[in-house]
Amino acid sequence: MHTHARLTPINRKSDGAAISTFAFTRDANGNITEFVREDASCWYYTYDGMQRLTKTEWKDSGGSLLYGYQHNYDKVGSRSPRQASIPARTEV
Repeated sequence: MHTHARLTPINRKSDGAAISTFAFTRDANGNITEFVREDASCWYYTYDGMQRLTKTEWKDSGGSLLYGYQHNYDKVGSRSPRQASIPARTEV
């Protein structure tokens, strides 16, 4: 079970019921490391020692990778185009 800083619902129906809710976790430097959606899927963020985003992964509620990005930087610190990784799917 995760402990998250909870955000209040950001969208509401006319009857007041929440449409979307989000929760997130931050590291000691204040970087968001987990962003959980109402369907329990989660975005995970990884940073390097200079607090630059290096990896982004979206996983389903069971922890299976749905999509990911690797973020690279050049010698002066500019972010290069991200590289996507999409896991192979086996059709049944």
